[in-house]
Amino acid sequence: MDFTHSSKLNDAKVATSQHILLLLVPMLLFSLLCWMFSGPGKYPWLLLCGVGIIYYLAYSLGFFLYFNVLSHQRDKLRQLTNINDAAMELLNLHRYCSSEHEFLSALLSKAMGLIPGAEFGSVIKVDPSSKKLQFEAAVGLDIKKLQGLSMQLHQTFQYKMTGGRCDRAVLLNETDGGCAADAHGAEQIADNRIHSTLSCPIHLDDKLYALLNLDSEQPGCFSDYDVSIATILCNAAANALMLYHQAQLIDELRHYDALTGLANREFFEEQAVQWPLRDEIDTSLILIDIDNLKEINQQQGLEAGDEALRQLGLALKQCWPAKALLCRFRGDKFAILTYGDSSQINAWLGDVNLELSRHLPGIHFTVGNALFNGNLPETIELAEHAVSARQRLLAKKETP
Repeated sequence: MDFTHSSKLNDAKVATSQHILLLLVPMLLFSLLCWMFSGPGKYPWLLLCGVGIIYYLAYSLGFFLYFNVLSHQRDKLRQLTNINDAAMELLNLHRYCSSEHEFLSALLSKAMGLIPGAEFGSVIKVDPSSKKLQFEAAVGLDIKKLQGLSMQLHQTFQYKMTGGRCDRAVLLNETDGGCAADAHGAEQIADNRIHSTLSCPIHLDDKLYALLNLDSEQPGCFSDYDVSIATILCNAAANALMLYHQAQLIDELRHYDALTGLANREFFEEQAVQWPLRDEIDTSLILIDIDNLKEINQQQGLEAGDEALRQLGLALKQCWPAKALLCRFRGDKFAILTYGDSSQINAWLGDVNLELSRHLPGIHFTVGNALFNGNLPETIELAEHAVSARQRLLAKKETP
């Protein structure tokens, strides 16, 4: 910090010395010329003073204009640096945000920080099928009231001013006709404070994902330069969101079984360690083993076996009403960690069996369960013993 300060002082001293030389050297040269060409005892003081005043005024005006241009360029350069830093931060922000809401809130904060005229604003997600708008983040506006609005994309001035394409950032000022708030439905929340709005679309895979709206109480406070800044930020946000979605997909593929859509064993065991035990209700670990999957694979082919696994996974997701961890444990075995007493669990298993028989009859499975006490390996072992015991019992009954 001291080094930077001394460096600025040195630069100021050098600049001051240069300005003094630029002022004095021409005047000294002009004085010398006047002395050389004037007659004896006829030194033109009045002419010299007039020329000096004119030169001083011209130099001061030139320096003032130059200094203003230089300051303006420095401000632009500083702003461009800030924009570049913000864009780079957005590209890396997906690594630290736990949700899209958190990411969009950070995007709105950065946009308002880089565009001085923005006094409040919002980020609005667009439902791809219904085109319904959902406010995800807001600054200076009541987010709960915004989320209570029922709005469609075609009601926004972004839609109207781009002919429904929503392919560029647009400005709306009060001088353009009407209050800007009336154009995007925020007047109920902003109390008609909005007199300028900058709206910039965010596209993912060439589809409209969200709108970034920046608002101001001052008419005409946004410029084309602000539009450029918002466009750069929204493009960076789109790239970052793509990375975020890809990271989510990779995480999902890592934690979930691709065939059934249920958690895989690794994720199941990670989550089971954190499962909260309750005194007032039991937690049970249920193992489900498809008895005839091997026969289905041999007689109908592997595709039929995969379909049996997929249908059982769907039936479990549709019919299990309680909070539960549903998992394809391994091969033809499924695991469920759930709250509930034995009568509830038997009723839910009956619903699963009925749902499965509707879509794919002929599949039989055996169930074994054990009370979960926090020790997962021990509970799994007890449940597996219960499955084996029931399978042996069924085999004895089927033997003539």
